[in-house]
Amino acid sequence: MKQMIRTLTAAVLLVTALTSCGMAYSSASSTPSSSSSSSQTGTTQISRQNQEQLQVTTRVLRALSSGDLRIAVKQAYSSSGQMVPLNNGYEIRIQDGKIESRLPFYGSSTRASLGEDVSIVFDKAPMRDYNEDNSKSMSGKFVRTFRAAGADGDYAVSLTVWDNAKVDITCQNSDRSLMRYEGELLID
Repeated sequence: MKQMIRTLTAAVLLVTALTSCGMAYSSASSTPSSSSSSSQTGTTQISRQNQEQLQVTTRVLRALSSGDLRIAVKQAYSSSGQMVPLNNGYEIRIQDGKIESRLPFYGSSTRASLGEDVSIVFDKAPMRDYNEDNSKSMSGKFVRTFRAAGADGDYAVSLTVWDNAKVDITCQNSDRSLMRYEGELLID
């Protein structure tokens, strides 16, 4: 059933993207020769952008349907909402139903952690209660939620993957404040 939903979602997005590309092409080909070349150039640029977006969307859908994801985490948001740029190669890997990652933690905790590494660590932890929500796929939004055991307890994780390969990530544990991250899906 999940595979059928994945296939149907991919087909709908592909048809939508092709339709918008086709509209750009048809408007470019039906432009009268007396119109300015800047108008044609603008339409050609839109068409090229549609083609590029279609290629990215196709790769995103392929990655989502495979279930094997690599996400480069680019920034974190503390519990107070302050954005912290990350440039140390933080990454989330999801493969064979397991998550592996080490993410910085900039929030508050109910447990003392003197001298401890306070990172959120998943060491090939099996994902439980996995759920795919493709109800917003027509707007380019795909949500994956699951639970996984971190080094310091159980976490609820949510990944919102957009058709432009951007990813919003949240991790929440009962002993720690919610952490939010932004990143990018690494696609071939």
